[in-house]
Amino acid sequence: AWETVYWKKKSAVDAVERGCIVCEEEQCDGTVGYGGSPDENGETTLDAMIMDGLCCFKIFQDFFLDFIKILRQVFSKIRTTMNMGAVGALRRVKNAISVARHVLDYTQHSLLVGDQATEFAVSMGFKEELLETNASTKIWQQWKQNNCQPNFWMLANTLAVLSSTAEDGEIKNVSPDPASTCGPYKPATNSLATKQHQQRGGKFGGEGNHDTIGMIAIDNQGKIAAGTSTNGASHKIPGYVVNQGKIAAGTSTNGASHKIPGYVVNKGKIAAGTSTNGASHKIPGNKHETFLSPKINKMHSCVLTSSRVGDSPIPGAGAYADGEVGAAAATGDGDVMMRFLPSLIAVEQLRSGVTPSAAGENALRRIVARYPDFVGGIVVLSIDGQYGAACHGMNTFKYSVCNQQLGELANALVVLSLTAEDGEIEVRISVG
Repeated sequence: AWETVYWKKKSAVDAVERGCIVCEEEQCDGTVGYGGSPDENGETTLDAMIMDGLCCFKIFQDFFLDFIKILRQVFSKIRTTMNMGAVGALRRVKNAISVARHVLDYTQHSLLVGDQATEFAVSMGFKEELLETNASTKIWQQWKQNNCQPNFWMLANTLAVLSSTAEDGEIKNVSPDPASTCGPYKPATNSLATKQHQQRGGKFGGEGNHDTIGMIAIDNQGKIAAGTSTNGASHKIPGYVVNQGKIAAGTSTNGASHKIPGYVVNKGKIAAGTSTNGASHKIPGNKHETFLSPKINKMHSCVLTSSRVGDSPIPGAGAYADGEVGAAAATGDGDVMMRFLPSLIAVEQLRSGVTPSAAGENALRRIVARYPDFVGGIVVLSIDGQYGAACHGMNTFKYSVCNQQLGELANALVVLSLTAEDGEIEVRISVG
């Protein structure tokens, strides 16, 4: 990424894409790219997002603030517009970040998912190939032999704690018991809740199962971009697209006409829920065909199939960029993080004048207040080049910084602790 933006003088978006490509190809920690994090069916799917921040004319901002305000008004139509492109549950295409870049560059949509995202990628010239490897298949087989533990199915006691609709402790669970056996599962009625609490946020967010490469870059024109790429959480439930209706007002829609297949409609303002049957006159994809994975020995349909999508392709959760103030990228339990949009919160904290470290810390506070066992981290970069990070639930959180002053990659360790008395997070940073 540094070589792209500094030596080759390319854009911040180019740098973010290139940096994530390297991690996808090298299968960073097994949590990025092909051959990692198999789902319940043993298949690896990919999520990625890239966001172009709003141009802020950084070169002149320190000396000509009033003039810049005029320039912004005059050139408002040619500024970058915080466009973003993302893919979720991408199947059988290795370079997810580049497919996300194509969504940004060639469509008016923001997020494509599932098999339709694959069809879009193939139509754009990407190669379709298996993402599973011998290593990922072995992980999946061992998980099956361990009675499919752990998994993402909700237990009755968890629902009793989280649901306000449960009456007298009687709520729906699934059968057979997901805590001791594999599925397939079906709803089971009249399950009595226990006092034991299954805490979301700490179970699946530990190192090795929290996803993501997150990357932020500022180019020599002062433009900022952010992006993420991941193969998601291991053993995720296939067929679950969690972004559908994530910020909604209880509305129902048939979506926009003529949309590209896989586009997810986000309708409404305040959290409740949405429902959609998609849009009329979708752009046609490839022909229907059946795909056999020899490593899994399972037939896969190439049409109308999606999978669970984590926080990484969701703007404001996995990453967010605004060229007026800065950008952030986060990692952790995606199902929890997308409820709080920590990257967006951190960027808005920068807007209020706090340091990058404090911005990241404050963003995590909102999560930890409701999920004390949450495990995750966040990196934050201001538009003037200041950087910081925060984490929770881990002793150290490593990230890399490269700029003209440092010259080379520098590992920065961020140590956080949650005090029992006031809930404040103490941060200590060392670079070296």
